[in-house]
Amino acid sequence: MNRLPKTLLAIALMVLLSQSMACTRGELEVHDPWIPAAPPNVTVLAGYLEIRNGTRETVRITGASSPDFERIEFHRTEQQDGMARMIESVFLEIPARSTLALEPGGHHLMLINARRPLDEGENAAVTLKLDDGREVDARFTVRRVEFRL
Repeated sequence: MNRLPKTLLAIALMVLLSQSMACTRGELEVHDPWIPAAPPNVTVLAGYLEIRNGTRETVRITGASSPDFERIEFHRTEQQDGMARMIESVFLEIPARSTLALEPGGHHLMLINARRPLDEGENAAVTLKLDDGREVDARFTVRRVEFRL
């Protein structure tokens, strides 16, 4: 069995530790962005994803844009008097070192007036705009969703 020389092992460990420290130093990370597939005549779609804030400060997302949609809004679904209502949010806020899940029945992006048909498996580009001027890009994949009753 071949063994790595100690110096090569030490270098490998330093690379792994530096990657780990980069994650703990903190950034805003987007995970699993997706859009439910819909018939071509649907004018409003929803966008879901998980946003992880690895920073030491609260992050506020104040806008979003896309070459694939005319407009993007932030919404949340609330139950009121037994009815689900969508309420527009001015911004999304993610406390330090926490995660915000945008998911069916909760917070989500409203993707308004697609500029092109989006079929299952295709991607749509979305840019999230932060209140400090930074931007985070994401590629949302269109997925077929099966509903079970």
